[in-house]
Amino acid sequence: PTDPYSHTPGHRGAQQPGMTGQVKEDIITRFGELGVSTSNGVLSFRPIVLSASEFNSTEEVLKFIDLEGKEVELALPVQSLGFTVCQVPVIYQIKEDSGVEVQFTNGEARLFLGPDLDIKTSEDIFGRTGSVAKIVVSVTADQLVKVN
Repeated sequence: PTDPYSHTPGHRGAQQPGMTGQVKEDIITRFGELGVSTSNGVLSFRPIVLSASEFNSTEEVLKFIDLEGKEVELALPVQSLGFTVCQVPVIYQIKEDSGVEVQFTNGEARLFLGPDLDIKTSEDIFGRTGSVAKIVVSVTADQLVKVN
């Protein structure tokens, strides 16, 4: 059910809003659709069920709360989409070559040719150390689902 309801035992008042589980399921499902996964502590980006229609056709802005609790606005270029993982912005862009670029707060960047990050970078993201500024995932058109 998607209607709000409460788990209400006879001897007490409402204990938990009923949509909580549905919201969690939706978030987990969306991360699956976006191809975000972890295995052995390594963060991976394999967007295999996204369609081109999910990418923006005009420049947009991704708003999120950073690790310091401040609202941040990040420009999203055309043919991209954005979300966060552990408050680190992730931008998917349609490009000719696939890969994952991690941009660090110290100004350095690292390119991963496959979909997997390394364990250290993954730990920094999961641990919310603040060392990772942004992740840019390049997705090729043939990785996207064809919608008729």
